[in-house]
Amino acid sequence: MRFLFAFFVTMGGVYGTPLDYYYLYKANSFEKGKQYTEALHSYKQIHNKSDAVRYNMGNLYYKKKSYQKAIESYLGIKSNNLQYQTLHNLGNSYAKINEIDKAIMRYEKALTIKKDKDTLYNLELLKKMKNEKQKEQQQETTQKNEDNNDTNQEENQKDTNKGKSEGKNGEVAGEKQKQNDDKIKKDKVQNQIRKAGELSDLEEKKWSQILENRDIKTLLVPISNGGEKNEHNIKPW
Repeated sequence: MRFLFAFFVTMGGVYGTPLDYYYLYKANSFEKGKQYTEALHSYKQIHNKSDAVRYNMGNLYYKKKSYQKAIESYLGIKSNNLQYQTLHNLGNSYAKINEIDKAIMRYEKALTIKKDKDTLYNLELLKKMKNEKQKEQQQETTQKNEDNNDTNQEENQKDTNKGKSEGKNGEVAGEKQKQNDDKIKKDKVQNQIRKAGELSDLEEKKWSQILENRDIKTLLVPISNGGEKNEHNIKPW
């Protein structure tokens, strides 16, 4: 087991204890075997966590759909070497939990560092999604205002008709009419809410599916030895 005492480094820093070397080795081995839960467990055992470890932990949380934990890992990264990748992955993670404005902000910042077609595609997709939602909200507001105007006109007309037809039993008839009108109005509002909810659910599913089909562009940061970083061994998932 001599490799435990070898001089290992990663993109984020140097580890200082034999146990850190061991858990780093185990984590990378589990990652290569796509055993993400086991890899995360090994990373958590590392005492002196580098930015590379936090970055890889963020990627693993993302793969497990634990997007909030992925965000927490990415936000702990300070290295300039990982700034573009971190911002891109933060954008993906925020998009997955529907925090669109935060996702857009990260994509835009990432593009100031590197002009990448994947980041640009995701940014344009989210901007389109945001515009579509704003249009949908405007249409719902307009429709509600029109429905309220129609309801007010109907009530005014019914009040007029009720005044003309009131007689000996006018008060009883008026109360029954009011109950019927209230029920109709309540049913109409509930129907509108139901339809709006169905449309929102369909819209949400559509965008979620598009985002789901977009692969996250992350990089593994493998162990290297001899004090050198091997750029050829850094491969995308």
